[in-house]
Amino acid sequence: MKKLYSTIALFIAISLGATAQINVTYTVDITDYLVGTPLGTNGIRIGGNFADRGAANQNWTPSATENGLTNVAGGNVWSITITYPDTSANRVQAFKFVNDNWGTNEGAAALADCGVDDGSGGFNRTLIIPASGGTYTATWDVCGVLTVLSLNSFETTTNLNVFPNPSNGIANLSYTLNKAGNTSVEVINTLGERVSVENYGFQNAGNYNYTIGAENLAKGLYIVRLTNGSNFATRTIAIQ
Repeated sequence: MKKLYSTIALFIAISLGATAQINVTYTVDITDYLVGTPLGTNGIRIGGNFADRGAANQNWTPSATENGLTNVAGGNVWSITITYPDTSANRVQAFKFVNDNWGTNEGAAALADCGVDDGSGGFNRTLIIPASGGTYTATWDVCGVLTVLSLNSFETTTNLNVFPNPSNGIANLSYTLNKAGNTSVEVINTLGERVSVENYGFQNAGNYNYTIGAENLAKGLYIVRLTNGSNFATRTIAIQ
């Protein structure tokens, strides 16, 4: 009987482990991009530190089979779904879309507001992996929006700004709320750890300005996440 119980417990543990996954779908519209650039033989790919976040996709290897996007309904939208373990929730994912292979990738200065310097004169996109999964929708070389099941992104309507960026001390935060609701701001490091949080309570629609104390933060990249009711917006800030 003891052996039977052990077998059942092992089966339950394996079953739970198998279902503890997060699916994030990445989509990109390349309509405008194709006006001046031909589509490569191998189509649209994606590069990122996926393996570092527990996914089966290779790190920064768009040529890998598993990193190829699928053309959606024969149009100019391409898509890929990447599966993460639940332990990767709230960690920062860096990535960029690639046409065929490196050298034809996005990452122009247009992504500076939603990404981080890649060290080669361009920018990587970033997102916080959502615990409930979601879909990241973007246009080539244009900042995208992540929509998750439990929260609605309002990236394009909040006018959320964090400056100066990079910062070596106090950072300023400004945002616009279109609807009233309880509001808070979190600062999250690249491990997905919340290093600070400010609860501003119930706020009416309008414009707001605050400061974030960054002088005690270690040098590196952080995500500033504004939550208002069931909505959120994020920005990346570098501390020097």
